[in-house]
Amino acid sequence: MNRKEFFNKINGFASQKEHVKISQAYWLAKEVHREQKRDGGERYFEHCRRVACFLIDNVPTNTDEIITALLHDCVEDGFIPKDLLEGLFGKEVAEAIDVLSKVTPVFDEETGAVKEKTKKPLDEYYRAIAQSPVWIRRVKLADRLDNLKSMDVWPQKRRQKYLLETEKYIL
Repeated sequence: MNRKEFFNKINGFASQKEHVKISQAYWLAKEVHREQKRDGGERYFEHCRRVACFLIDNVPTNTDEIITALLHDCVEDGFIPKDLLEGLFGKEVAEAIDVLSKVTPVFDEETGAVKEKTKKPLDEYYRAIAQSPVWIRRVKLADRLDNLKSMDVWPQKRRQKYLLETEKYIL
């Protein structure tokens, strides 16, 4: 899918104002993941776009859900401060992305730069998702489905771990 096809999909349900917000999220996600590749060699951004498209094609969705789908990995794989996400897309989206991130950035108080990213314990991570509104859980499920569909290029040990995690926390 290309950019034009993606935006044709959102034209069916998004107002002009919503279209602008989705466009901003699209380009921000593309920039955050610009240098990243998936294990199979494709651009990482394609995963984010597929997650958003799955939701558009399969569930009654809304602008916040599409924005969250596009940006769901931006804290893990890049860095966008939560307050910036909130300023651009609102508190609900910023909180959703925070819930969907497996890491929490730790900032250098002097420079404001990210010193490190601490991993959230899996039990706490999935508990927070389970306690979230259904649209956040749908983003996670769409993410998981896309990863499962593309995991054939992963090493066997990683596939096994991911399948066990899926069974324990998702199913």
